Amino acid sequence: MAFAHADHSDAAPANFIVFGQMGAGKSSLVNLIAGKKLAKTSSGATSCTFDSTKYKIRLPDSQREINIYDTAGLDEPNMNNATYIDPIVKAHKLIFSLQGEGGVHGLIFCLRGDRITNTVQRNYSLFYDVLCQKQVPISLIFTGLEHERDMDKW
Repeated sequence: MAFAHADHSDAAPANFIVFGQMGAGKSSLVNLIAGKKLAKTSSGATSCTFDSTKYKIRLPDSQREINIYDTAGLDEPNMNNATYIDPIVKAHKLIFSLQGEGGVHGLIFCLRGDRITNTVQRNYSLFYDVLCQKQVPISLIFTGLEHERDMDKW
């Protein structure tokens, strides 16, 4: 599988994939990066993104456009549960499809700071180690820290 190289000199937009568990704030993160509401968000426990959705965003400090792919939220793993397996299959297809569009330039793992579980660790490994073969830079974005006394000390 081919992944993007660090050279961004061409005019093609860089491709970033946002992933994480349901309710982690992936769509809100897309809106934050865009500086406006593009992605549908929900404050409930249900997912509002069922497939990967592409958002073409012009970064405010640059003339460069990027593509951000908001993916379906991952549920707790259960081999009999399509809510976990289906998003993984869709993510693999997305990564494979981006080979013809410059590859994947980065992964953005959105996770709630108050819910770091074994599942979160497995999802990190699945995307970074397995699906992207440790060839794509990854960023961790922590959400859900509004009730911390001092988020900087969290």
